[in-house]
Amino acid sequence: MQNTQKDAQQVYNWLICPVEAELQTRGVKTLVFVLDGPLLNLPMAALHDGKQYLVEKYAIALAPGLQLVDPQRSAVGMSHHAHGEYNSLFRYRNQS
Repeated sequence: MQNTQKDAQQVYNWLICPVEAELQTRGVKTLVFVLDGPLLNLPMAALHDGKQYLVEKYAIALAPGLQLVDPQRSAVGMSHHAHGEYNSLFRYRNQS
C-alpha cells in the first residue's frame, strides 16, 4: 500500500502540482481528464498530494476522447479548419 500511495503522489506532483495554485485561484471544482497511452488506465481519483486524494478535492470526470470543433464552421458543414483560426474558439468563451 505504501508504494502505491508513493506512486500516486509522484504522478500528482507531475500532473497537478504545476497547475494547482491556478486551479484554486480560478475556483475550479471539476477536473476533466482525457487519458491516452500509458495513462489510459491510471485511476486519476486516486492521485494523492500527501494528505488527500484528488477526488477529495475535486470532482473527477474522464472523457474517452476530445475533439475541438469551431461551432460556427460545423454548423455550416465544413469539415476542415483553416490554419490560424483557433482564436475563434476563444471568442465564444468570452461572450458569456
